[in-house]
This record gives sequence, C-alpha cells and structure tokens, in this order.
Amino acid sequence: MLKFKVKVESSDLLIIISPVDELEKLKDLCFKYLVEIRKVIIEHSKNSPEFLTSLVPIKHHPTHTWIDRMYEAAKLANVGPMATVAGITSELLGKHLTKLYPACEVYIENGGDLFISGQGEIKVGIYAGESILSNKLAIQLKSSDLPLGVCTSAGTIGHSLSFGQADAVVIVSKNTALADAVATGACNQVQTSQDIQKALDYAIGVPGVLGAIVIIGEHFGIKGQITLSSS
Repeated sequence: MLKFKVKVESSDLLIIISPVDELEKLKDLCFKYLVEIRKVIIEHSKNSPEFLTSLVPIKHHPTHTWIDRMYEAAKLANVGPMATVAGITSELLGKHLTKLYPACEVYIENGGDLFISGQGEIKVGIYAGESILSNKLAIQLKSSDLPLGVCTSAGTIGHSLSFGQADAVVIVSKNTALADAVATGACNQVQTSQDIQKALDYAIGVPGVLGAIVIIGEHFGIKGQITLSSS
C-alpha cells in the first residue's frame, strides 16, 4: 500500500491506497482536489459567516451539493455545520479516488475521521488517549460493509472543539459527514461513564448511523450494527 500526506493550510490528510502508477501525479491530483473542496467551503462562508461559527444547525437555501450535505448532516445531528467538515472532506476525496482507481483500496484519514473503500475484512483500531482501552479495541469491517465512514471525536485529546469528556466516541455510517457530526454530538453529551448509554441512544437515534462506541476511562459501551475485536 502507498501512504502519503496531502496538506493545504489547516487540512492535513493521510492517504493510503493500493499501488498505482505515476505516484507524483496521484499526489498532485489529491492536492488539487483538496484545494477545490476548501474553495467551495470558503466561498460559501463569505456569504454565510455563521456557517463557520454556529454550534447548532442553521437554515440555508440549496446551494452547492457538498455544502447542502454539510447542512443536512448537521441538522440530523443537532450540531453546527462545520462539525461535518473533516468527514465530508475525507469522503469527497475518497470517492473521487475510487472513481479514478476503481480496483484500488482507498483509505482517507482526516483528524480521526476515516473514509474507507476496499476489499476483504478490515480492522480499524480505536485510539482513546489516556484510557486503558486505548489501542486495545478495533472495529471489524467486512467488504460488504464498504465504502464506509468511521469518525472519532474526543473531549480529552485533539484540537477540535468539544464540550464532553469522552476519551473516544466512534460513529459508523455510510455518510462520513454524518458520522463526523454525530461523533461530535455524542461526545458533547459525555461527562462521566453514567452518560455512555445516553450518548449511544442519541447516536443510534440519528437516521443513517449504523453503529456507535463510547469510551471514557475504563468504561465503554457499544450499540448498533458494529462488531468489536481486539486491536
């Protein structure tokens, strides 16, 4: 597998893909597409500055398909639209690559938010900061599950804004933007281990979410169509 990073200002993506010819051409393609994604988001925010700052869903008129998806996912998850940005970026670039290289396995990681397309069984390890469960658990995915989004939010690690204290909240969905948004929403609800069930119920209650995992300290909970294994 080939592994490289593509960075444009604050966007820093890890791309893992089956070997292809013309690696430098592939890197350039990824860079240009990431620039295009960012341009659409930035241009929209110039006319709708609240798009960048709101922590709750906001009304919008149909605009660009990508932007509409961000608003729609945010509404379902009851969070601000920028809570979807890492997830939708991973998915857009991932699906672009799978169209160009349909025989390749593709993994796009963007700050803990993954788009995965491939064949065979895949394990996705869960990093949960200082929790004793960190790197001990993994999500088991079958080829029939893919493509899929697997997004993680944490209140104790990372630079993203969070109002919760979970060491990791992992959400699985076919819609990576939605997985990102719901991970944020669920993480915001976790202050202690007593909140695990509440966060899981919220996550699974969002249409389009397939499974959820919440980890805080030595405690964890799981709900939905998701299989855990040892990492």
